Amino acid sequence: MNLSVDLQPIEDINPAFTRHVIVKRMQASWSQSVFSVPFGDSIEKIIPNRDYPYEGLSVLIEGENFHFLDGIAVGAKKGSRYIKLRAKLVTAFPWKMIYYYENEEEKLNLAVTYYLMDIGARQNSISACVSLESNASSIIIEPIVDIRHMYDESAPEGHFCKAIHDGMLIWRDEKYISIRTVKKCEVRTWKKKNEWWYKLGSGTMILRVQFWKGRSSPSLDSK
Repeated sequence: MNLSVDLQPIEDINPAFTRHVIVKRMQASWSQSVFSVPFGDSIEKIIPNRDYPYEGLSVLIEGENFHFLDGIAVGAKKGSRYIKLRAKLVTAFPWKMIYYYENEEEKLNLAVTYYLMDIGARQNSISACVSLESNASSIIIEPIVDIRHMYDESAPEGHFCKAIHDGMLIWRDEKYISIRTVKKCEVRTWKKKNEWWYKLGSGTMILRVQFWKGRSSPSLDSK
């Protein structure tokens, strides 16, 4: 039985029809578009797109849904030189999603796998895993952290970060996310605000009253 499906990493002319992948556990979900984009103004890193403010990594805490991570941008180097990555394919499984990138001219490949591990309800936490396989000299990751209740606005000024021996720890109020690796790594910490427009948003319902032949009939428009 084939439990995977291959998806082309393209954006539909109507963004509402662009495909998205989601992996779920009882306590968490991680969702993102199959379409990858350059990270911010840089062409050095690439990241799966997010079209809704609820996408990324969200965790259920005491019955409420909290957003933790918008996404993880990745970059590849040969020596000290960044190599531009292009999306090749996305493969979705019930328990994981794999994004394949390449640069044919440089003969460079990168596969990024996302999955979730449930470590038990008593821990009140979740382990989100990212596996990177590449023939590049080194791989660079840059997390986009946005800790908030799913319906709240982002608050970059309320986030704090520090390096630890195998990664970094980021927190806002009493919510924490640690990003750690089993490989030797160099950690650099800074705070950089990233403007992002979720093109599909959440939608709003507007009540309009239409007058017709002396009678009023309300209608709901979805936007």
